[in-house]
Amino acid sequence: PVADLGHKDRAFDNRAIGRKADSGAAGRGADAALAKDLQGQGQLDMAFDRFRRVPLADAVMGNLYSLALDFERKRQFNKAESVY
Repeated sequence: PVADLGHKDRAFDNRAIGRKADSGAAGRGADAALAKDLQGQGQLDMAFDRFRRVPLADAVMGNLYSLALDFERKRQFNKAESVY
């Protein structure tokens, strides 16, 4: 009976890990959406912090480029360089 209990625990752990992976993907999408909203509000530093949590993809790199241009418009060239 003890071996069976261990097997059930491992199956439960695998399901829990799967849920964590799914919520992580959703969290990254939420981070990207929040970053875009923050950028639209002019909170560029906070937007950059959120974009850094999202894995790089073509769409994210385009958003980062846009963020860097916003930093340049505000004459914050050192921050723009950090984004590039």
